Amino acid sequence: MSEAQIASAQHLKTPNARDAVTVSRRAKHFAAVLLALCTLARPEATHACGRNDPSGSTTQFTLDANSRVLIETDPAGAVRQTSWTPFGEPATETDPLHRTTTHRYSERAERTATTYADGTQEAFGYDAEGNKIASTDRAGRSTQYVYDLLN
Repeated sequence: MSEAQIASAQHLKTPNARDAVTVSRRAKHFAAVLLALCTLARPEATHACGRNDPSGSTTQFTLDANSRVLIETDPAGAVRQTSWTPFGEPATETDPLHRTTTHRYSERAERTATTYADGTQEAFGYDAEGNKIASTDRAGRSTQYVYDLLN
């Protein structure tokens, strides 16, 4: 890993629950950087490691055997927890106030629904090619997606 990549890891933030695809990509990248920065003694178990910010404060991470962040504890002691599906997508995310967001996925690891702590939901539908064809936002507004012959 280059020094520039390591330096950029100092500015990574944890995933949020707004977009599971972005969350998953960000989480996978974040975990890969953490894995490179942390010395893991036993790859078959969970591991703890930390990251110091420029002020010297340490954020602690617990990673699973697949190098995904399970628990993040910030310098103030606030804890965020994430559970993961067998596909490597976030299943639940719990914030420091114990509010949990839950994600559901199809057999092809397509996010089909997200339920937020306040009870609101987002829902998604896909065609046989894996293209998103429908979505419903938290306010209940539906959107349909149409693809041309090139897709």
